[in-house]
Amino acid sequence: MYPEPTTNTDSQSSLFESLPLRRDSLREQIADRIEGMIAADQLPPGTQLPSERELARTLGVNRATVREAIRVLEQRGLLKMRMGSGTWVVHIPSSTVSDSLQRYFAFGSRPHEDLVTLREILEPGIAALAARRATADEIARLRELVDRIEATFAVDSAEYASVDAEFHVSLARASHSELIVAITASLHRIVTRAILAQSTTRPIEGGALSHRPIYDAVAARDGERAAAAMRSHHAFTRETLARSAAIATPRVAGTTGKAEAGE
Repeated sequence: MYPEPTTNTDSQSSLFESLPLRRDSLREQIADRIEGMIAADQLPPGTQLPSERELARTLGVNRATVREAIRVLEQRGLLKMRMGSGTWVVHIPSSTVSDSLQRYFAFGSRPHEDLVTLREILEPGIAALAARRATADEIARLRELVDRIEATFAVDSAEYASVDAEFHVSLARASHSELIVAITASLHRIVTRAILAQSTTRPIEGGALSHRPIYDAVAARDGERAAAAMRSHHAFTRETLARSAAIATPRVAGTTGKAEAGE
């Protein structure tokens, strides 16, 4: 869904008259300058760009170059061409951040260690912020999720993984920061897949039970204690990572023993 269109193309055209352009890589230059206008809110979401013909005349380039620049910006997710209607600046949803992070981890072959380290840096602060900003309904939701985590971790790994992720995302929502929610949702989708991939393991009990102290601190509006509880929770995540690595490593003939892991 697009915001209510803004169609004053005369005033928009004047924005493009002062764009200094080099003759090399005109397509990229035009795309970068328009992106700068969007970032500066000179072209807010819902704004219709001048026509290709008008842009070409204003910029002193041919229409093919303008068309290529617009395609670049479409690929960046900043513009949308509508048949018979023109080219419009689009609203960028928070899922853009989430999807990009997931692709980075999925296709960049990043180690799980990187994900754990990022969570250790971000999530104690998120917990502290939630303790200050959470509404009564959000606190009630966190309690419901903690109860479900404790009920499912030993009997249903798939349900546990899903509820565990939802707890952390709900905590992020309680921070009332859209960017924090986008990043956290992405990280925990990756975590959920990692948990489900550990088909030969089960969750560590301490890790599952360590969610309740986080909830208790948030419910008590104690940001410092919430951050400390989250750091303790991540200590179990570290243990999970170590045990998972031990399971994944082929055993030397003649060795015995069993390792367990989980998120």
